[in-house]
Amino acid sequence: MAIGFSPEPKELKFHALDYANTEAIQGLIRFYFGLKSDLDYKPNMEIVSVLADIANAIKNSGLTDKQKMALKLYMEGWTEEEIAQKQNITQQAVNKHIKLICKKLSNHLTK
Repeated sequence: MAIGFSPEPKELKFHALDYANTEAIQGLIRFYFGLKSDLDYKPNMEIVSVLADIANAIKNSGLTDKQKMALKLYMEGWTEEEIAQKQNITQQAVNKHIKLICKKLSNHLTK
């Protein structure tokens, strides 16, 4: 199942959402920060529910401190290369961190 949005710019609606899909989770965590920082956006209950699910999963999925920092930077829009430089690790390590984080979030959301 894939995630899709309605075409109206300020009226996002989820057509299908599969929390077991880690790629969808990765898209959601990028979307989460952007939406939370858009003060003009008035989310509907569906969006609020998804944001609450993601926030709860981040809080309760057992992320390490290093994973939390990588996630915070990723959600703010930093590239994997920038995160790698900031954390003094390789870009490949950041990519693995993000994939593992998404798997942990997915596991929390689907249990």
